[in-house]
Amino acid sequence: MLWLCIALQFGTTAAQDCPQRDLVLERQSQIDSFPLLFPDCSTLAGSLTIQEAKIGEIVSLTALDQINLIQGFFEITENRSLENLDGLESIERIEGRLVLQSNQSLSNMHALSSLLHVGESILFSDNKSLENFPAFTKLHKANADLTITRNPLLRSLSGLDSLREVVGGVLINGNNAITGLAGLNQLGKVGENFHISESPSLAELSGLDSLHYIGADLIIDNNSSLSSLRGINRLENIGGFLHLINCQSLVDLQGLSGLKSIEGLLQIYNNPSLTTLNGLDDIDHESIRDLAIIDCPKLNVCDVASICGYLRAAPSKHSIFENEQGCNDRDEILSGCSEGGPTVFPGSRNYSFYPNPTFGRIRFSGDVGNASYTIRDVRGRVLRSAPFENLIDLSLMAPGVYSVALEGEEETIIGPVVKL
Repeated sequence: MLWLCIALQFGTTAAQDCPQRDLVLERQSQIDSFPLLFPDCSTLAGSLTIQEAKIGEIVSLTALDQINLIQGFFEITENRSLENLDGLESIERIEGRLVLQSNQSLSNMHALSSLLHVGESILFSDNKSLENFPAFTKLHKANADLTITRNPLLRSLSGLDSLREVVGGVLINGNNAITGLAGLNQLGKVGENFHISESPSLAELSGLDSLHYIGADLIIDNNSSLSSLRGINRLENIGGFLHLINCQSLVDLQGLSGLKSIEGLLQIYNNPSLTTLNGLDDIDHESIRDLAIIDCPKLNVCDVASICGYLRAAPSKHSIFENEQGCNDRDEILSGCSEGGPTVFPGSRNYSFYPNPTFGRIRFSGDVGNASYTIRDVRGRVLRSAPFENLIDLSLMAPGVYSVALEGEEETIIGPVVKL
């Protein structure tokens, strides 16, 4: 009679190869009876959810040791007394998402060490007793987002050592005990955002030694012990914004010394210990679309090449204030930028564009010989480039502020022009 009741919970009264629908296991008796009802089942055609209906009901998954492939998603959520995942050692492929969330007693996931493939997102969240990851020695690629959030006893990401690429984004958030990112040593590419936040014990970014590309934003915020970005030195390209926000102990940015380009806003906000922007020198200033340097009271060295180049080319698109002298506004920063080299501003040699403002045509007061000119908008986008013959016609352009660069044989002269 007991066997019949359990069979009816699965929607079957006879042994079958596998369940014919998505499977939700809410009771320990359902788990224990799985090999009796489905003795030859290794592939689940649908999804598998393990979520207890009664607090403390599910304590063991050992009866599921025959499952090898889940063609839907796999979720283990809200199981108060489940301490480990023993019984899942045979699982190699999950075609949907993998979610382990709100399992209060779960302290390790070593049983998932055979996992080769997860087709969608991976989420490890709110597991209050989780201290470490399994050795995912065969998992080389995450095909969507990787989220590791609010696991207060998790100390490191060791176990993810084989992961080389995340197609989606990475969120590491609210893991109070993490001190570094060791375990992500092989990760070279993140397709979307990389967000590291609210990890108060994180002191540096060691463990990101192979990371060279982020497809969207890099956001590092609210990490109170983060004093250095060391460990991310090989990062070359960010396909979106760069945000460094509310990191109370951050002193310098040398860990970003390999960064060559971003594609958006560069924001440095409320980092009270930061003293210098050295480390941002090699960013192509034309890849910066907007600039915010705000509320960094010890920051007094901002005249690095990328910032100087951006402020010269986009004189009005920035927010700079509440920093130490030398970094408190555009003029202070530019006063420290080198006058040597190829870039000279109108005024330094009494050069100017005139009339300025203009309703249409402008001329140049000096002689630059054979030259070409380039006009950019406030976002740094090139609008026109052509040979210069001492006359530039802006009459067809919309009213606004433009950056005009004259590129001569010996120097380049850049200045703002207001079109009325």
